[in-house]
Amino acid sequence: MKDKEILQQQLAEKWLNGTITAEEKIQFAAYYNSNSQLPLDLGHEEQVLNKKMFQEILLQIRQEKSAQKPSFVKKYWPYAAAAAVLAGILSLVILNQSSPIAETYTGTNKLYQNDVGPGGNAARLTLSNGATIILNEASTGHLSAQTGVDVIKMNNGLLQYKQSTGNDKTLSGINTLTTPKGGQYELLLADGTRVSLNASSSISFPVQFSGKNRIVELKGEAYFEVAKNKNKPFIVHTDRGNIEVLGTHFNVASYPDENRMTATLLEGSVKVSNQHNSSLIIPGEQANVNQKITVCKADIDQVMAWKNKLFIFDQATIREVMLQLERWYDIEVVFKGNIPEGSFSGEISRNIKLSEVLKVLQSSDINFKIEGKKVIISQ
Repeated sequence: MKDKEILQQQLAEKWLNGTITAEEKIQFAAYYNSNSQLPLDLGHEEQVLNKKMFQEILLQIRQEKSAQKPSFVKKYWPYAAAAAVLAGILSLVILNQSSPIAETYTGTNKLYQNDVGPGGNAARLTLSNGATIILNEASTGHLSAQTGVDVIKMNNGLLQYKQSTGNDKTLSGINTLTTPKGGQYELLLADGTRVSLNASSSISFPVQFSGKNRIVELKGEAYFEVAKNKNKPFIVHTDRGNIEVLGTHFNVASYPDENRMTATLLEGSVKVSNQHNSSLIIPGEQANVNQKITVCKADIDQVMAWKNKLFIFDQATIREVMLQLERWYDIEVVFKGNIPEGSFSGEISRNIKLSEVLKVLQSSDINFKIEGKKVIISQ
């Protein structure tokens, strides 16, 4: 074999055993893109990836049918991980070019012909007088003036509440930022607190924090970087409990279709409370709030996955997985027949199309079909 071919087989082996570097992944993908088939040394004891094997990685190798029903993805996670990681690489190296692998990965399968793209920046701002602004359609620049505060859409999409030098007091009171399914948005409050709002969420806040406390109300999920002010605590109200801080970084999830509120602390300290109890948590901890408050060690990577443009699952059920996909891809999930058992662990990019996510999840005993904005799951 030529030296270059030997190198590519070595890279293929590294890919499978998890030792390949980011630079080597790009090199391997670029090499494949320029060749219709990977070289294969038939005299070698271990045949490594040829074209068919690589395509199977991209499509998420399906589990072989067996008498014993397997966990629907977990057993084959090394391949699913490879497919998920490839999404970002292929967008740079392969998908913009004409090649067999592009056709394979984007797919023309009739089950995915009505594909759905990933979510993005989208939100509605409701002013205190009831007027609304669709932020993803609004031009950058000045949007409104409210009691000494200018509301500005920045070039990067950030919605900023900035102290005004003028005396315009046309509006005041409470504003609400709402993201739809498939949307997220970033907000800079008048006190300097930065809020990242996840899909299908809303936050209500005063134009200016004039009282003893800085109080906002949250439905859904948001990540807060609270501006420090030891004389004016920052309080997040949710339907299930409150989080009180002076200045810190934390994530709050309180969706109405989930049975608990979670507060996860990255920096500083917070007090979490409900009608019956309260608890202080430290960085790296998570408070789970329902009738009681329980504190445990947090999986920070998993909690912050949405903000880092990832889905990260740890033994998640198919219902838990699809609940996140519903919010991000703005779809309706329908289970046809029995709900598949098993669990899923791993990470997938939030920047890829729905069909590509479903291919990673696909297994021998679970099937997906996209019909418009509906995903039908069957066995």
